[in-house]
Amino acid sequence: MLERGSYIPWASRFKRFLNRKRENRKWLLKALEDGPYVFRNITPTGSTIPRLQEVEDLQGDDLLYYDAEMELMNMILLSIPNEIYNFVDSFDRETRFTNEFDQFVVEPGEPLVSVYNRFAQLMNDLERNNMKFPTVSVNTKFLNSLQPEWLKYVTQVRLAKQLTVDSFDDLFDYLSQFEKLVNASRAKK
Repeated sequence: MLERGSYIPWASRFKRFLNRKRENRKWLLKALEDGPYVFRNITPTGSTIPRLQEVEDLQGDDLLYYDAEMELMNMILLSIPNEIYNFVDSFDRETRFTNEFDQFVVEPGEPLVSVYNRFAQLMNDLERNNMKFPTVSVNTKFLNSLQPEWLKYVTQVRLAKQLTVDSFDDLFDYLSQFEKLVNASRAKK
C-alpha cells in the first residue's frame, strides 16, 4: 500500500502507536516490517496434488500473522486523511472508466439499439464523473466499435456527418435507417 522508505517519519510514528498496543503487538510490528503474509503451496492430507494455501488453512503463528496484517491494513486505511483517500479513489474511478471506454466492444450480432444504449450508459457514467472526451473521439469510438457488416454504412456516416460537431446520438439516428439492411445481410450469412 505504501512504498517502503518513502514515509519514514510517518512509519516511525506508526511504530510508536503500535508499541502502545498490548495485544498482538509482536505480530503487528512483524506485519509492518516484513510485509504481507505470503501464501505457500501445501499438499493437503490425503492428497498428492499441491495447492495454494487459503485463509482457512492457516493455523497458529501463520494465522496470528495474517490477522495482524488485516488489522494493520485497516489501521493504515483509517489513518489516511480523507482528501488523500478521495484523490486516490477518484483516480481509480477515472482509470476504470477510461479503460471501459477504451475497451468498449460490440457483441457479435448485437442490435444497434443495444450498442447505443450501452455506449450511452458509459458516456453518462463518464459525464457524471466529470470525464470529458473530445466529440470526435467519442464518435470515432462509437463507429469503430460496430461489427464489420456496418462498415459501408459507417463510411456513409463519415461522409454525411461531421464527427467533430455531431453527437453519437446523431450518428445512431443516421445509422438506424440502415439496420434492416444490416439484419438482412446477417441473415444471408
